[in-house]
Amino acid sequence: NLFGPLFSHVTGYVGEITSEEIDDDSFSYQINSKIGKTGIEKFHEPQLRGGLGFKTIEVDVHGKEVRELERVIPEQASNIYLSLDKELQLLAKKELNGRKGAVVAMDPATGLIKVMLSSPDYNPNVFNKTIKGNLNAIFQDSASPLFNRAISGNYPPASTIKPFIGLLGIVEEEIRWDTTLEDVGFFQYRGEGRRYRGWKEEGHGIVDLKKSIIESSDVFFYELATKLTIERISDFLLKFGFGLKSGIDLAYESEGILPDKKWKLGYTGESWFVGDTINIGIGQGYITATPLQLALAVSVIANNGVAYKPRIVERIDSMRTDKETIYQIDFIDSYDWINLQDSMAQVVSAWNGTAHNLSSFAETKIAGKTGTAQIKSLTDLELTVKEEYEGIRVEEGNRDHALFAGYGPLTNPSLTVVVIVENGESGSAVAAPIAQKIIDKYLEEKK
Repeated sequence: NLFGPLFSHVTGYVGEITSEEIDDDSFSYQINSKIGKTGIEKFHEPQLRGGLGFKTIEVDVHGKEVRELERVIPEQASNIYLSLDKELQLLAKKELNGRKGAVVAMDPATGLIKVMLSSPDYNPNVFNKTIKGNLNAIFQDSASPLFNRAISGNYPPASTIKPFIGLLGIVEEEIRWDTTLEDVGFFQYRGEGRRYRGWKEEGHGIVDLKKSIIESSDVFFYELATKLTIERISDFLLKFGFGLKSGIDLAYESEGILPDKKWKLGYTGESWFVGDTINIGIGQGYITATPLQLALAVSVIANNGVAYKPRIVERIDSMRTDKETIYQIDFIDSYDWINLQDSMAQVVSAWNGTAHNLSSFAETKIAGKTGTAQIKSLTDLELTVKEEYEGIRVEEGNRDHALFAGYGPLTNPSLTVVVIVENGESGSAVAAPIAQKIIDKYLEEKK
């Protein structure tokens, strides 16, 4: 592996064959064979290995060959070409700067993956003994360098879920684009009981759906979620690929968690409360998604309702891999797609957008949504989510995860990017600039 750790989670590594793998009758393995364990090495093991050749002969009592009974010509292994962009991958690695997290960038018009970075990484060459290294240190590292966060990491989507919840509100006619409410900084279900606080203490004032996406009002989505109920939310998010494996050509993809009443009962033994629905409205609580799932879901928005199966392999020898439609949402008016896309563009371009800080260096206009995923509630009694922090908490393990999910350019988008920085604290300050730089570089390369 020429690139060492740079593509380690995608290429994967090879290791000694196990007795279970030897028994696999799809290929005749020798006792000392090396076999793909993770990544492309595992997923495309048959193509990368080729086929063994052999001949069967008849011998006489002296062990002398009498005649040849059978001959099988060995099959040549295939060359596999990936869609990844080395320069973009290097940029993503440089920007993550050793922090835990993941970056996924894909072409929404084809499903081809341009960046898949999971941090920390490891050097796959340690496994095939081409370089010296301590295998035990890799396996025992508490930061889990072997774990591909991009396709297996389960993160609360946080506020990146809001555009989807808002769109569902429009589809179900619970709200219109001009429906307003007053965000006073907290929400009480039916005006009583527990106060669900927004990240902005004094509230956002009078807000409609667009302003609620641009400024990331929690209160608007708390209320909308209670009107929508968990059944409708869950069914709708499924159409964007939440709770489903995308079928990418890599092993060990996670499907995330798309909860509903039945799931909670099975998982916790408890019934579903309205508070659970309120949390889901801002992407907290039981819901989780992988960075790849988020990239796919945002691609559906960028494409007005269509998503193509994500894939890493662009061709095998001279055969190109096929573009395959996996999600198609055809019941949403183009007017609503345009309004949603405009809301996400204003997250970045409007003075009050949570990612307006990008305008100071951006070369391309992009659309997106910031998020800050809570790992611990700031207080035990109240759900409080901060999109923008005055200060960074001292103990890193208590800091929230920083998220940004977006795409660019605004017309004919050619790249969807999702950035998650674990314990990064702020989606707008930490994650969004990385996505902007990747889109800028990609478009510069394409010129």
